[in-house]
Amino acid sequence: MKKSIYILLCLLWMSCANETKSSKLEVVDEEQLEAPTRDFDMSAPIKAKESYENLAISKLKNYFDLIRLQNEHPEFREDILIQLQELTKDGDASYNYSDIDSIQNIQQKGATIQENDSIQRLKLYFEKVQGSQVIPDSITAIITSRTITLDNQSVKATKVKFENP
Repeated sequence: MKKSIYILLCLLWMSCANETKSSKLEVVDEEQLEAPTRDFDMSAPIKAKESYENLAISKLKNYFDLIRLQNEHPEFREDILIQLQELTKDGDASYNYSDIDSIQNIQQKGATIQENDSIQRLKLYFEKVQGSQVIPDSITAIITSRTITLDNQSVKATKVKFENP
């Protein structure tokens, strides 16, 4: 019995001797709570033409990735078909690109056509790879942008759709 009391007292003494640093409160100056600095230069904005071109190229890659995913996994066909239809102007999901393996060398050719304040058209040229063949092709990207006001802040929303030329 004495041994068990000594063991309990030793455990109690050891647990009281352990200090936890998380239980201590630290005083922090307001100077230490400054916003983090950014690693990029805010004074050099990205040109609108370059950002629209990069956005259209990125969406085109996503478009062909969805087509390839639809071919490789037919069990997701319905969900992928909805996403593909959202990326095309007339709702034609694949524009007969279902037989290609990949695309490469995507670039804009010609000037961006400004239809009105919110719609621009870009002509994108690329090479589609079908087996061992490389076939040049093109598609038109229609970029629609509009300004949305949320909580008294203006946010620019941009949407890209594709149409066969």
